[in-house]
Amino acid sequence: MMQEMPDWSELPHDLLVLIATRLNLIVDYLIFGTVCNSWHSTATKNNFNSGLPWLMLAEEEDNEGNTFRRFFSLYDGTILKKRIPKASRKCCMESMDWLITVGDDEGEISLIHPFSDVHIELPHQNTTLDYDDDHSTDLMTFIRKAVLSANPSHTSDYVVMAIERNMKFISFWRPGDLRWTRVIWEGTQHNLFADLVYFNGKIYTVSHSGELLVCDVDDFVGLGGKMTTESQMMDATTSMGANNIVISSRTNVPPTMASAEKSEKFSGIDFKRW
Repeated sequence: MMQEMPDWSELPHDLLVLIATRLNLIVDYLIFGTVCNSWHSTATKNNFNSGLPWLMLAEEEDNEGNTFRRFFSLYDGTILKKRIPKASRKCCMESMDWLITVGDDEGEISLIHPFSDVHIELPHQNTTLDYDDDHSTDLMTFIRKAVLSANPSHTSDYVVMAIERNMKFISFWRPGDLRWTRVIWEGTQHNLFADLVYFNGKIYTVSHSGELLVCDVDDFVGLGGKMTTESQMMDATTSMGANNIVISSRTNVPPTMASAEKSEKFSGIDFKRW
């Protein structure tokens, strides 16, 4: 007697989610979503955990004038070709699998997920403190580096922290904010900021003089209005003690922000092997 084959399309949704979240390669994830309707409905951006990095190469242009990016898998040599129209001809910085982009023509700042095409518009750079006092910075390089404290695909409690204005200042943005907010460390003699990273709940910034400034993300996420917090300023070898952080922002009303464009599926992707 022939044994009846199981109907894989009838697997419980919770079980499909568990399977999907264990697929680290986007190639496998896309194939997973083509099995049937129930598997396809599970293959959303929220269930994809990209545990392995992709190297994003320089922007290219095809024969029809359309721009695209190639992504190289360090795991198996796969080359992914993807059009990202909203990131075209923009400065791109990566954090938490998202791109933080800055435009050259108008200086607009956005968060873009390169595979799902989800787009979150951030306040314009002209909402930073004292923006009108300094026009020496090129629009595209106004933000020198920016990092996320959490993946926006998984939570709305995150902060974008950025080095801005010729590497002179640190500002941050949280979902719901209408402008960028300046972070000022009182009592320190820092000069230009060289780098910043996020690690284990804290934002670490280092200046060209070797000062290491530490911000606890919990002091920024989920809070509104003005606030004064405590942070710790250290040099490379010696603790310098606690210092107050003063949060400052503009009072003028910025241009209205466009709402985020939502997309749940990965689209427009071509694969090749190295």
